[in-house]
Amino acid sequence: MRLHNFFIEQKLKDTKGGEIVIADPEKIHQWLHVFRFSAGDKVVLLDNSGFEFVSEFRELSPLGASLSILEAKKNTNTPSKELVLFQSLIKNDKFEWVLQKGTELGVARFTPILADHSEKKNLNLKRCKKIIVEASEQCGRGNLPKLCEVTRLEEAFGHDDARAVAFHLDAPRFDKRDFFDEKRLAVFIGPEGGWSEREMSLFTEKTFPFFRSAPLSCAVKLPQSRFHRLFFYEEDVTKHPLPLEKGCPFGCRNRYFVFARKSSTFWRRSERSTYSAATSREASLWCSNK
Repeated sequence: MRLHNFFIEQKLKDTKGGEIVIADPEKIHQWLHVFRFSAGDKVVLLDNSGFEFVSEFRELSPLGASLSILEAKKNTNTPSKELVLFQSLIKNDKFEWVLQKGTELGVARFTPILADHSEKKNLNLKRCKKIIVEASEQCGRGNLPKLCEVTRLEEAFGHDDARAVAFHLDAPRFDKRDFFDEKRLAVFIGPEGGWSEREMSLFTEKTFPFFRSAPLSCAVKLPQSRFHRLFFYEEDVTKHPLPLEKGCPFGCRNRYFVFARKSSTFWRRSERSTYSAATSREASLWCSNK
């Protein structure tokens, strides 16, 4: 049975005696009233060190929780490529969707950009960090992606030595074959209104290549999601399906096999040979285990 993952503030790697006491009111409320845990139940604790700690509740009450660490192991669910996303500010629900799916797909760092055409001018960083933590717990990451402060486009240049690209509608179609050998990449995504002429000039001065992800204009969050798939997933079709439960930190309840990708969609095959579209989490896991 799959164990639930939880990020905590305390560092666990050097915990003496293999025991830890947690008094975070939010975590205690979640464990007691949402998951309804009790003494004897097991969870996976993460401290953002890249390790995961299988732990068992010894005591759990509204005043706090005491857990015993049973096992510590390295989290292996880390993408082989590092993606830094410079996402322009967009409407709250769309930006939160970008954070959630970007975290699940393996983005290493988010840098919100205050673009000339951004409708939103500020960002609730506290809520954004909460979304990132919840998405990381759900998908089984061992490290939280970094969330930077909101910055202007011109101030974002030079903060990363990764190869950088920008997305724009009037640009050549993105070809994933150009990025197979890249281990780190910085991607700039514009707001709903696109990049302004001033911002386009800045990209040109920096010799950033421009790409588009689709022949038609689409919602700003779609190019971002599609680029993740193209960058992280290197093969269109595999003749050797991988069972997701094999060494799977997600603990998938059903034994699904990722079969092939067609039209930017990964397909899964069950033991009964029925086919359905794989979720982004399943596809991400399959690619990270390749």
